[in-house]
Amino acid sequence: MLFRPALSTAACIALAHAYVWPNPQLDALEAIRFDQLGFGLLSVQLATFVTPCNLFVFDTVAGGATSGRSDAADWIRTAYHDMATYNSTDQTGGLDASIRFAEEQARAENVGNGFFNTVNIVFAPVDRYISMADTIALGAVIAIENCGGPEIAFRGGRLDAGEANAPGVPQPQQSLETHVAAFARQGFTQTEMIGLVACGHTFGGVQHAFFPTIVPALKRIYQSRHSDTHFSNPTHDGKTDTLRTIWENRKSLTEGGLTLAPCQQDEELRHAARGGGDVAGWVRHGSLPHYGNPGA
Repeated sequence: MLFRPALSTAACIALAHAYVWPNPQLDALEAIRFDQLGFGLLSVQLATFVTPCNLFVFDTVAGGATSGRSDAADWIRTAYHDMATYNSTDQTGGLDASIRFAEEQARAENVGNGFFNTVNIVFAPVDRYISMADTIALGAVIAIENCGGPEIAFRGGRLDAGEANAPGVPQPQQSLETHVAAFARQGFTQTEMIGLVACGHTFGGVQHAFFPTIVPALKRIYQSRHSDTHFSNPTHDGKTDTLRTIWENRKSLTEGGLTLAPCQQDEELRHAARGGGDVAGWVRHGSLPHYGNPGA
């Protein structure tokens, strides 16, 4: 009998955090993700910027030339680079929209204009119910789901950072040990690191202008995301020793003696390379949600 009040209190707390319609915060987030066609469309449809998946709205059409970049690739890269400041030891950083600050975008680890381009699109729906951090996470989720990837579990309620976070993205020229330590700090295992680095980069491309140590002049290195043809991967075709080492040692780097086939053949890593492993971790390591249920 003495346990009943405690159980009742626990039940009330659980109910207080359960979804109850209407919920303005979750309803607004779900409208961005799911109301892409038909009645009740929002004034800004994020999905239109990744349809088709190779669309890059910042391309110039002079002479019909295109850059080979895509909005989807920029959105996914932005989500990871924003999340990569997460420190699993002291629980600081994470997916909190700190990537919007010029201080972070100016760092060598965040080279290129993809972050500036991304926030100028995905921040459009931000209002009193929708945080900037949630739109970055949603942008990555929408890019994956609308480009043939799996459905990604999403939770809302991230808080926006008030200032730039500490640096967190390992750079191509850094050592293998630095990469392993950086991904461990972010909360990733070595297996997940391999999936992200050696088997990832399946959207967009790597350009010489931004990564001259990886990509030769007048060439782009990329993996095809929208066909089964394997063109090129910066981790094993590029010039950076660390990235090539991760690729060549992807079997021995995996914990528990697990043997992994090449990414193109192993179904688990193939799933990760096609989006299954790319976003789930970034969403997981964002600021803790303040509302919503785990599957929202």
